[in-house]
Formats: sequence, C-alpha cells, structure tokens
Amino acid sequence: MQYRSRYNVKLISEKQTLQKPTVATIGFFDGVHKGHQFLLTELIKLAQKKHLESLVVTFRNSPQSLLHPGKVIKNLTTPTEKTVLLNKLGISNCLLLDFNEKIATQKAKVFLTWLKENYGVQTLLIGYDHHFGADCLTSFSAYQAIGNELNIEILKCPKFDNENQNISSSKIRTCLNDGAIETANRLLGYNYTISGEVVHGEEIGRKIGVPTANINTDIQKLIPKNGVYMVETIIENQPYQGLLNIGIRPTVNGQKTTIETHFIGFEGNLYGKELTLHLKKWIRSEIKFSSIEALRQQIELDKNQLKKPLL
Repeated sequence: MQYRSRYNVKLISEKQTLQKPTVATIGFFDGVHKGHQFLLTELIKLAQKKHLESLVVTFRNSPQSLLHPGKVIKNLTTPTEKTVLLNKLGISNCLLLDFNEKIATQKAKVFLTWLKENYGVQTLLIGYDHHFGADCLTSFSAYQAIGNELNIEILKCPKFDNENQNISSSKIRTCLNDGAIETANRLLGYNYTISGEVVHGEEIGRKIGVPTANINTDIQKLIPKNGVYMVETIIENQPYQGLLNIGIRPTVNGQKTTIETHFIGFEGNLYGKELTLHLKKWIRSEIKFSSIEALRQQIELDKNQLKKPLL
C-alpha cells in the first residue's frame, strides 16, 4: 500500500451533511485489500480530474450480519482500522454508517437521492462486481438509468488485475484461519494487524523471564489461527519485534484464548496502552509442552526465527 505523507480524512456520520460536491464510491471494504485499494486510487484520480473531493460511503458493521443473521463472519478491520487505512490512501471524506433495516430496505434510487442531497454526490464510481439497493439491480445499465434520472454520473471501475489472481475479503479470511499470514499479507498489500489495549493476565511469562503483553481486541475482529507469529509494533515511537502467541496456553492448562506478545528488548509497563501488532510471519503451531522449562527453551528457539528473512 502506498501511503501519503499527510492524513486528513474527514469522518462523517449520518447526522451530518457535506456541503461540497463529491465523487463517491460505496462498499464495506473489509480489509481495504489490494482490490479495494485499486478502486479507491481510481476514485482519488477521478476526484482530482474533476476538481472535486473524494467520498467513501461505508459501514461500521458488515451488511452480511444483518442480511444473514445466523452466519458468523469476523471482520478483517475494525471501523477505526478501516478509517486509518482510508486515511493513509488519501481519501478526503468517509461517511461511516450503521447498516440497519432502513438502509437494507432502501432501493438504489432512494439511497442515491439521499447521497446527492446530503453529501453532494455528482459522480458515483462502482466496483466492477458491486451491487447495492434492496431492488437487487444486477446490470450496470440499470444503475446508469437511475443516475441519468438524478443527474449523477455513474461509472464502473475496471477489474483489478493481480497476476490473474482474484482477491477477496473471504479469501483473506480463509488464509488467516489457516495461519497463512504471509499469503494474507500479499493479498492485503500490507501486514495484517491486531489492535487493542494491554490488559492484565496471569503473568506466567514474567515468572519465567519472558514477559508478555496481553491484548484485548474488538470481539468482531478476526483473530488468525492459534499459533506463534513474528510481529512488529511501535512502542514510545520505537519499533520492536515480538513473538505473538494466539491460543489457550495448554502447557499451563489454559481454557480461554489469549493474544500475548513478548517484545524483544523492551522493558517497561504497557498496561492500559493501546498497541497495534503487525503480523509478519507464521512460526509454529501452539504446543503443549511437558514443563514450563521446556516452554521457555522453545521460546528462545522461536526468537531465532525472528532473525530469518521473510520468504
């Protein structure tokens, strides 16, 4: 992902309006992966060409959670993480909505009318396979016809060519659930992150000389497969490598899944601080060792993995 040097996206709620003409796109954009980045970059180029501001219309919650309530889908990005990624791409405005019954039952024309009247949408860029509206329009020409009625230019973004490889949020979820973090990162275009507050744990790591930070994250966030990962983070403006363990800690008869990281070379109190872990490499599965000492020795071996280059 190509990041801009200045980030100043304007975050807008449905209780606010935007008194500027815009070029917009609509989508959940979970993960803001390479395919999304291609569309959003095209949006920015189009806005610059028309001397208008870019607007991303997105949602705090997954539309699938309302449309298919029995289906549990964890998100690749929290609303805050998504906003940060949009910000770094250089998006001017982000309209963050709750996907609720009102939106779910609105036809495309009603939704577009609302966007034009309240957020100045003059041009709408649609993803090559994206559809919106309760009327379930399936053809691009149907959206164009509505646009002509409302005097909104409707454009279709071409398909992103990723060496003949299809990129989707669902494919990335599968990679993360399989522990294939490096493949997921290639599809995302950046290292997958887990963010949250450092909370108190049982401090077993500290007792064996390997202190860990226990992260409490959003319950809707997708946590990758249990195991040990190489991560990086920023603490007090300094980068640190670390060993992240996701799992139940079977060696100490743990029952609850925890997210714990040992940061190499860091000494200090992290309780109450917000950290963002950047997952870079899968190291090994979670193992039940014969003793705490055997676990400690394995952690020392795991540290050596941090020195090896990524494939």
